[in-house]
Amino acid sequence: MKVLAGGFNFNWMEFDYPDSDGDGVLDDDDLCPNTPEGAVVDLTGCAVFNLSPENYEIAVFSETCRSSNNGSISLSALENYNYTVNLTGEDFSATETFSSEMNFENLSAGTYNICITISGQPNYEQCFTVVITEPDALVVTTGRMANPSIVNVSLEGGEIYYITLNNETIITSENEIQLSLSSGINDISVKSNKDCQGIYRETIILGNEPVVYPNPIINEVLYVNLVQKTENTTPVEIYDLAGKLIYSKSYPADTNRLEIDMSDISNGFFVLKVSTSEKIYNYKLIKR
Repeated sequence: MKVLAGGFNFNWMEFDYPDSDGDGVLDDDDLCPNTPEGAVVDLTGCAVFNLSPENYEIAVFSETCRSSNNGSISLSALENYNYTVNLTGEDFSATETFSSEMNFENLSAGTYNICITISGQPNYEQCFTVVITEPDALVVTTGRMANPSIVNVSLEGGEIYYITLNNETIITSENEIQLSLSSGINDISVKSNKDCQGIYRETIILGNEPVVYPNPIINEVLYVNLVQKTENTTPVEIYDLAGKLIYSKSYPADTNRLEIDMSDISNGFFVLKVSTSEKIYNYKLIKR
């Protein structure tokens, strides 16, 4: 009691709410009165099982080749418990038990969900998502340049490329390279550092044949270079894959560079027909 000026008295009372184990739940409501210090508890004062995601280490190994189905997932745990792991993916499901390490092998490329539970801990589950990848397909595109003796080679899908032209091999990591052609038959083969990606082969004959470029057509203009100027007009026709004529024009004589406006032609695959006085030439075109 404290006597204040003016004759008023101020009284207070102290109430005791015991929490013996210091878990934040009063003893009257605490069903687990001896919870270890620092433990996470529920409303009844009982410890809630908790395990950090850092308890697990997951290593993912992708397929070495497309559709080889040799991917794998390695799972390890720092703390030893009786774990059950469920691995699911597209058209795949497997459940295994382990205490410290577990491996899943012979997996195809795709997304997998990993969910882990622990025996005796019905409210515990830890899930992860991982992706097994596969190498890209080897894609090789060749296109003739304005100079008919030069071919441009575009490369995709590999890390290192082995390009063989007429028995001479060039090794490169670039995605584009230009090769000098010889008169006559030119045999080109391309492979990557992964044999399972296969080999691309093409034969280019350098002679009196008109040179068509660029192919694929990236802009709106296609060029046809005639080796020699002609005395007659040069008819040019373009057909779609159904055989429908979608472009036709006769170019005047005394010119060896024909310019074709492709702006009115939609993207896709086509056949170009060039008629000279000596021969009719057909080319497969791609417009992107």
